[in-house]
Amino acid sequence: MYDGGLSRNGTFVNGERVTGHRVLRDRDELVVGGTSLWFRDPTINRASSTVAAGDRFARLPVSPAQRKVLIALCRPYKDRPAFAKPATNQQIADELVLSVESVKTHLRALFSKLELEGLPQNEKRVRLVEQAFQRGLVHHSDL
Repeated sequence: MYDGGLSRNGTFVNGERVTGHRVLRDRDELVVGGTSLWFRDPTINRASSTVAAGDRFARLPVSPAQRKVLIALCRPYKDRPAFAKPATNQQIADELVLSVESVKTHLRALFSKLELEGLPQNEKRVRLVEQAFQRGLVHHSDL
């Protein structure tokens, strides 16, 4: 696979933005724009049926409270500005009338569910926003 950096939305493999060449492995998840694809290695013999991408994401349960936190986190992206930053914990807490500690608890759970907890702190929130939009957990119409 190759992404020459010309796409507006980027190309992602397993949640990581691709720059240049990338060798795909069986079951890698590709996200191109708003479309998710799964790479299946044709050299592996298997007898299975096609599964819609939505079925996989259905296995990612997000509570109503976590979804509200995600929407508030993504709200600065409402008008799709080029240099938007995710909402701060305080902004989310103020909007949802929660304590900052409650917001942090929800965010930690979301980082874990989306397997983002190993990222540097300054990258987690941006990646969470990206994943929320890519996986259809938040839509621009929610903002």
